[in-house]
Amino acid sequence: MLRALRVALAFLTTLPLPPLAWREDDLRRGVRAYPLAGLVLGALLYLTGWLLRGLPEPLSGALLVGAWLLFTGALHFDGFCDLADAALASRPPAERQQIARDPHLGAFALAAGGVLLLVKAAAAGAAPLTALLFAPLVSRTTVVLPMALAPLGAGSRLGRLARPNPRDVPLPLLLGLGLGGALAWRVGALSLFALLFAVSLLCTLLLAAWLARRLAGLGGDAYGAMIEASETLMLVAAVAA
Repeated sequence: MLRALRVALAFLTTLPLPPLAWREDDLRRGVRAYPLAGLVLGALLYLTGWLLRGLPEPLSGALLVGAWLLFTGALHFDGFCDLADAALASRPPAERQQIARDPHLGAFALAAGGVLLLVKAAAAGAAPLTALLFAPLVSRTTVVLPMALAPLGAGSRLGRLARPNPRDVPLPLLLGLGLGGALAWRVGALSLFALLFAVSLLCTLLLAAWLARRLAGLGGDAYGAMIEASETLMLVAAVAA
């Protein structure tokens, strides 16, 4: 599990870590520790939010999202933008897959990415700090389901390398639920954690089904888009609650 955590942190974050000699199955095994990596990211965001307390909500929200992008290297946001261009295009699935692999950003990417950042910043500034702690953990727990069970897109090398065996899915799911539930109980936020988990699970599964139909399969960008979308919706739900 320690190596899986190192792989997950090296892949999902920009934290300075010792060099790692990558093995062919590391990305797949690293999925087991996605909830742990999410917890580390959530702790960093919780600390950032605590340091920014007292600032006006729009400013603290913008700075929080900036830190979020910094800590993750904008990995998931890049996937969200690429998928917006591809999934919203009025083209056959094969052409949409080509658009997703194009590094250039189109109008859909700019519009969808801009709206996501605005909503996420507004919600992050108004959400309780516990939501910042839970959202990265929960999103990186629920995304394991489509990674293992949804159809894989043709030519998705990253999706193929990171695809976990379905029999390995219970471990990260139980890990995420156990860690999140224990923390939520400790800070008196069980109802919030349950709400965020339900929102993330629903968002992830619905988005996975829609993207799989639009793109004839999922890949790395799709998983990143699910994480970004579910995190944003969880923050919105936390504010609304």
